Amino acid sequence: QAGRRLPPFEQRLCELTITAYEKGGAPPLPRVLGEVKELRKECIECGKRWAAECKSAPSARAADEAQKLGFEDMALLADEGRDAVGHLVELVKNLRQVPVVQLLVPSVVLVGAPNVGKSSIVKRISSGEPEVNNYPFTTRGVTVGHVHNPDVFAVFGKDCQVMDTPGMLERADDERNEMEELTVASMLYLPTAVIFVMDPTGMSGTPFPAQRRIRDALRERFPRRPWVDVVSKADAERGADYDAELEPAGALHVSAEDSTNMDTLTGRVHEMLGEVATVLQQRVAKVQEEGAAGGEA
Repeated sequence: QAGRRLPPFEQRLCELTITAYEKGGAPPLPRVLGEVKELRKECIECGKRWAAECKSAPSARAADEAQKLGFEDMALLADEGRDAVGHLVELVKNLRQVPVVQLLVPSVVLVGAPNVGKSSIVKRISSGEPEVNNYPFTTRGVTVGHVHNPDVFAVFGKDCQVMDTPGMLERADDERNEMEELTVASMLYLPTAVIFVMDPTGMSGTPFPAQRRIRDALRERFPRRPWVDVVSKADAERGADYDAELEPAGALHVSAEDSTNMDTLTGRVHEMLGEVATVLQQRVAKVQEEGAAGGEA
């Protein structure tokens, strides 16, 4: 219930963290919470019972003896509930490891199959040195950088975020793992523009035709997102499965190694951030208007 009071993106991160923890062999969270709740109830009853024994003891020595027995009973209860409490503590540790993402700042997410060069592009278009965020359910860190857009900064008082995301595979939505779900959540719940990255070299592990199908499925799902298609590693040779006809119309060829079209891409990023900022301002204004109307009612 507490999770439902979180913003949608953070709620989804909690769900993914819990799911990954349970997949690691931990019992389901509802069962753990039920066992901890029952343990709490038993501890309260035990404390009350022995407190009454101490109070009604005929002598100080008898009261001390009752207190000792009470502590022993409490220790037995704690030992019985050790596993449930341990699971809950470990899960809390995992949840505390979830990085903080600015929820109301225009952002750009780089999306694509694994190993297509997303993080390298983030490093090149970021204003400063990016940081690496580690999520409990990802096997590698997510690179997060920032882009200084004066117009956006004047409104929101913060630099825009630019981040890579875990690689997407060609499969049905209900078959996606927690890492892929993080990518989808970033597009679904954050105020984002999208850079979809395709690798033509054949070295990413995902065939070029499959990368195009992944791109088309996501574009169909998010048709209103500001979007730019990028073909990475422009300095490298094309792989055997590369087909120029499979490139999305208007795709920008870039290279993080020799800077091919990086200035052009940075310019497109700033344009998209402006679009996202406009939409975000409109949404915030609408929420404020609705809140004011509700207060008057």
